[in-house]
Order: sequence, then C-alpha cells, then structure tokens
Amino acid sequence: MLSSLPLPRSLDPNTPTTVPGRLLTLLILVRDSISALICLPFFLFPLIVHIPVYIMGRWGASLVEAEEETQAQNKVVFGLLSLLLIYPAAFFFLWALFWYTPVGALLAAFTVYLFAVYHTKTIDGKLFLFSMVTHS
Repeated sequence: MLSSLPLPRSLDPNTPTTVPGRLLTLLILVRDSISALICLPFFLFPLIVHIPVYIMGRWGASLVEAEEETQAQNKVVFGLLSLLLIYPAAFFFLWALFWYTPVGALLAAFTVYLFAVYHTKTIDGKLFLFSMVTHS
C-alpha cells in the first residue's frame, strides 16, 4: 500500500522534504502484490457465495440515476435483502447435512456465523498475520 511509504507527518508545501526512492516504492508494491496473491485463494469461496449480494447492490444502485445518496441506500437495502435470502439458505443446507438434529441446527448456525465473520475479515484485510504485519 502506498500508505506504508515513509513520509513525514506534515507535508507542508513550503518545507522541502525527501520522498521515498523508486526502489523502495517498487519493493513495497511487489511485497503488497505478493501478499494479495497469497490471500486470493482464501478470498475466492466467500466471494462466490456473496456474488448475488454484490450483483443485487449494483442493480439497486442502477435503479436510481440521480443521486449518489439514493444509490448508496439502494445498495445497502438490496444487499441486505439478498443476504436475508443467502444466509438462511446456507443454514438450512447445512442443517440438512446434519440430519435436522438440534445439535446440527446449532452447528449450522455457528458455521454460518463464522462464515460471515470470515468474509468480513477477508474484506477488511485483517485475516492473516502477515497482512497485519505488512500493512501496519
């Protein structure tokens, strides 16, 4: 990330400051690119499951062309409505795998919860230790 480049705290245009060299910038770019490629396989399955949510959000935003605020609200509403369909479907699918037992219901609910947390952590980029170290 470019935010990890060593820059002074205040960038006053009247004060001359040294900027990072091209080699350091290139090394940071390569490091972050490798980190992103390592994280990619762990991100693909949650992305595939959540693709309908993203598609519905985009479709909801395209219904209103005029205001950005209304587009954002439509994205949230359409995305949440599609999540309200996907997560219960995942729960009932997992519960069926556990033969509709009470313990299976708890395991299915816990698994869906962990999957939602996993997806959120991968989106935020805080899933892996090396991601935290390289982006701190």
